[in-house]
Amino acid sequence: RLTSLPHPAPARTLTIAAALGPAKVPAIRAVLVGRLINGLITDEATAKALLS
Repeated sequence: RLTSLPHPAPARTLTIAAALGPAKVPAIRAVLVGRLINGLITDEATAKALLS
């Protein structure tokens, strides 16, 4: 399943993603680096993997 949003999102728009699990780490990292989201809901293990 794919969910997409118009790019670029206005800077004042709150864009939150919810994703968890080791399989999602590369995708989460990509949207964070691309600044496509400015909020993330995830679990502790995934957050640690993103920070390492």
